[in-house]
Amino acid sequence: MLPHTQLLLLCIPYLLLPFQSHAIITNSLPSIPQSNSNSNYPNVSVSQDSVRQVSVFYNEADKTYSTKFGSFATGAIALGRFDNASNTSGWAKLDVKINHNVNRQTHNPKLPSAGTNTTEDSSDLSSYYAAGLAEGILTCKFVAAVALNNGDIASQNNKQLKNYTLETIAFTRKQAAAAAADDDFWLVISQILAQFDGLVEGYKRSECSANQPLSALDMWFMQMDGDLEDLSNKFVPLNKLKQQQRPQHCSSLIKWSADFSDLYFGHATWDIFSNAAPRIFKTYTLPVKLNGITKLHTTTFSSTGPWLSSVDDFYVVSGHADLGITETSNTVLNPALYEKVQPKSLLCWLRVIAANRLAVNGADWGRLFKINHSGTYTNQWQIVDLNRFTPGDKILTAGVLTVVEEIPGIVHIGDQTKFLQNHGYWPSFNVPYYKDIREANGNFNGSWSSAPRNKLFQLLQSNVVSIETMQEIMRWNKYQTTPKISGGNPCAAIAW
Repeated sequence: MLPHTQLLLLCIPYLLLPFQSHAIITNSLPSIPQSNSNSNYPNVSVSQDSVRQVSVFYNEADKTYSTKFGSFATGAIALGRFDNASNTSGWAKLDVKINHNVNRQTHNPKLPSAGTNTTEDSSDLSSYYAAGLAEGILTCKFVAAVALNNGDIASQNNKQLKNYTLETIAFTRKQAAAAAADDDFWLVISQILAQFDGLVEGYKRSECSANQPLSALDMWFMQMDGDLEDLSNKFVPLNKLKQQQRPQHCSSLIKWSADFSDLYFGHATWDIFSNAAPRIFKTYTLPVKLNGITKLHTTTFSSTGPWLSSVDDFYVVSGHADLGITETSNTVLNPALYEKVQPKSLLCWLRVIAANRLAVNGADWGRLFKINHSGTYTNQWQIVDLNRFTPGDKILTAGVLTVVEEIPGIVHIGDQTKFLQNHGYWPSFNVPYYKDIREANGNFNGSWSSAPRNKLFQLLQSNVVSIETMQEIMRWNKYQTTPKISGGNPCAAIAW
């Protein structure tokens, strides 16, 4: 059970999710935009549908997968439930589970809670493939809509970027195949790849694929949405790079209440309008093996269409550890750093999933995230260890807050619990905190302390005394009322 730690996610302008332990509350939001009426795929509609459930079966004799819709069925190795509540809550909800105790003959399709030890053979990739297949079938309309809305797939038109991607896919698959039997990290990478392959197959089998076909490479490029922000810059002429640099991307705040009773964890996503919808709030319950012990692991996160990661990013995980994870992005200012971005590496979206599943604490999360790091989707990650926070204690336990920053060639991992203890909060606003990261990246001296959003968080954080006041701070965009801080610039507000 998670401690009494309060968490919330705010994606401006289109979503708000507060959390208290495992409870999820969603505010009423505007309707999800429908697909372009001029599209050659007019049936990509994300209008309200009834709840759909699918059971996925595996035939060991001929190595084939089959599905059954409706009530969860005996003998299934993966179960999926999709509730398209987009036009009432702003979110669809997806729940995918691997049946931990299926024996191919008979079983109880209900799963126990995360963190439970299980005898499931997590090296059997068929169940992860089945989990992906369930998602691909259930969410096909959302996948097709995202494929039409954003430009991830079109990135293949850049031949250098496409060749880089093919090489990094080959490296990832080769390394996973070679090391998975003896290394928990590479086993998890193999499981993610199997889940992705199942996702591709599920979409291929779906009602959407005939009119909106998507290849495995198309779907991979969609997974790379965050990584593409840096890879697109790597493969443009230097004289065009200044115009290509990504904008600042997100705000987040960790706030320790003044009476020591609560820890608030909030995030405001800044993104392009084409990624505003359709959104899916996903929960995966999967067996994860660590040091010979397999536990059921639950990840709950905000996401979009086919993404197996969040990209916002915002996660709550439980299993081998109970963690809250979020990030804000750091723009690479020094283009020479892109020389360090090489294809024999693991993309960010893969590393964050693997770290989420295997980490036992914040420092361990950073260690795992650093493995074969790509230097793409360069972010400041905040990892809150929920098991190390005790409501009412006046002294925080070391490791409550770990902050990890990445730029090409460097990953800096640090325990920032003392900062949280001394200041009562940790702000994040698209400027690197660690000196070595700032210097290598080309951020000017004092850029972190003088940043407008740093000053805004310093001004406003003491107002946080409840979920509602935390929401108010994370929604704050009154940039015209603070001329000495925001200067009339909407990008110098907490919410964009």
